[in-house]
Amino acid sequence: MNTTEYTYEGAVFEIAYDVIKCDDPRKKWVSIWSITHNDVEFFDILGKDLIKHLEEQLDKTLEN
Repeated sequence: MNTTEYTYEGAVFEIAYDVIKCDDPRKKWVSIWSITHNDVEFFDILGKDLIKHLEEQLDKTLEN
């Protein structure tokens, strides 16, 4: 498990994610499984498109 912080309109969210790897070591992706703010879970109420966007942003961050 990995965590990172994401700030949106002044609110700091903690994102918990895993980096998934397959047989090809060059292929990996991020899977978010928790988004919290002040110990309140937001993952289940956020849209799938927003979660996918955050996963893509984390992928880009990890590549650098």
